Amino acid sequence: MRFKEIAQRFNMQIEPQGAFGTVYGYEVSIITEQRWDFIVSIACYLFKNPFSNQEQGNVQATLKPLNANVSFANEGRVVRIQLPGILPSNKNFQRLDNIFRTAANTFSTMEAFQIDSCALCNEPGYDKLHLIRNLAMRSHNNCYEKMLANIKAEYAIIDATTTNLGKGYFYALIGATIGVIINLLVVFISGYQFALLYALVPVISMFMYKKAKAPLRKEIPYVLAGISIVFSMITVLLLYLFIAYSYDISLSTLLSDGITDFPNASVSFMTDMITGFLFGVIGVFIVWRYLYKPRK
Repeated sequence: MRFKEIAQRFNMQIEPQGAFGTVYGYEVSIITEQRWDFIVSIACYLFKNPFSNQEQGNVQATLKPLNANVSFANEGRVVRIQLPGILPSNKNFQRLDNIFRTAANTFSTMEAFQIDSCALCNEPGYDKLHLIRNLAMRSHNNCYEKMLANIKAEYAIIDATTTNLGKGYFYALIGATIGVIINLLVVFISGYQFALLYALVPVISMFMYKKAKAPLRKEIPYVLAGISIVFSMITVLLLYLFIAYSYDISLSTLLSDGITDFPNASVSFMTDMITGFLFGVIGVFIVWRYLYKPRK
């Protein structure tokens, strides 16, 4: 279920990166996280003191019958509840209500207290809840505005730096090349072309760029997208060059005249180009989620 649907049901404030509010007396945020093949919604609670190992086990055991997976972060101070991936309906909203109510009752029984002062300056009092680092935190408005200004200044520094930038681009090209090689090897070994392998090009390119510890400048996703799409097209071109070479003819002859075993080579070539482009774009969206979204 999308975090916006959950937020509307439980009267939470919605922001682009998540939602937050108070449910059954406890401040909670709802965020989404990307898994390899699906997106999950996570309910996050921030507490003043860490949960012990025994307390963590008790929370997990209490919520397990409700099909809610529980994990802990920030040295046990953050409780993360992965909500069931369900479609919006009255029955499923009731399941979520049971999860939130059970979690609140468990926290109350364990006398777990949330931070009751500004989470940014630790001074008493606060103005309102804000969504900070994916958590619902109390803060003064001045502290929150100062934090946003600092983040903006940090990104300005990142966008101006060129440290390891050349290395990052070089690694990204290597990653794209590896994606092309894997794609071609699968075709040669299996005799079949798998469209999803085109998405490997931007994914591996992204991984290699991050491996180089290059700066996450704001134009990087666009650069990796351009590299990925070009290399996806190169993959198709190389594949047809190999086909032409195996029949001892030129690529232009293959595409213009075809061959007995492959009379519609030109049509297949254009189809594969479009397929490579489309699935390359799918990979680019993955790049966008893992590289660009964290900056928002």
